[in-house]
Amino acid sequence: MTSHLSRRAFAKAQGISEARVRQLIGRGLPVTPEDKIDPIAAKRWIEANLDHQRRNGWKPEENELERGSLADMKRSHEQIRVQQAQLDLDRARGLLIPRADVKRFLEARGRLNRDAHLALVSRLSATLAGEFEIDPAQLHARLEAEMREFLRNLAETPVPEEEGIHESRVA
Repeated sequence: MTSHLSRRAFAKAQGISEARVRQLIGRGLPVTPEDKIDPIAAKRWIEANLDHQRRNGWKPEENELERGSLADMKRSHEQIRVQQAQLDLDRARGLLIPRADVKRFLEARGRLNRDAHLALVSRLSATLAGEFEIDPAQLHARLEAEMREFLRNLAETPVPEEEGIHESRVA
């Protein structure tokens, strides 16, 4: 026969307060008529009636250790909420613009610049051909080929990141 424990002894053995033991008794933790607690019966009742996380005092289980403690998860969650609130505020202030809008603008601006450079070739080739008495078709073909090569190289050259400009700030 197992020995029964007083509320105080049971609380100490479980690592909980006497007040918590009283709460558990109020929720149905079995006690003897002498107001003692059978540890085996109590263990079965706890396993059947309490959340496993609460039974473990909110200590993570083995497979949960990589996720961190509850406090770490709450802190991480709050940090994410603060970051989201900051993004929402920046967006409301007009400091952020949608990524799709930036992409559309840059593509349109790129086409505009390309067309302007190629139009410059057309405009200059006729003037220069007359000035230097060169075949206008040959000069135009040569200038256009050089300009297209220049534009291709320009398009393939990565833009250096400037301080204060980060991709993560584009919504």
